[in-house]
Amino acid sequence: MDKISRKDLDSSYEIAQLRVFYWAAFYGMKDTVINYMILYKRWSPYMKSFKKQSILTAAIRGKRINLVRHLSDYQFVKRAKSALGDIM
Repeated sequence: MDKISRKDLDSSYEIAQLRVFYWAAFYGMKDTVINYMILYKRWSPYMKSFKKQSILTAAIRGKRINLVRHLSDYQFVKRAKSALGDIM
């Protein structure tokens, strides 16, 4: 299931991970934490993660220009169930 907003999170554990998502963007950990959260957990980089700010805001505040460019190219597309059936 794609998690596109904070209300889609299931537990306090995931909310804690959301803060890690924010601070990883602030410190520019694109190759480890950010890609894991986006590609494997299927979290949107645009969801509000810490103090009503997205990870894009964190990357800007942390002056992580390469990460901002990477996130600006990202397009979040919610797949239809029929498309998932072809993959699984």
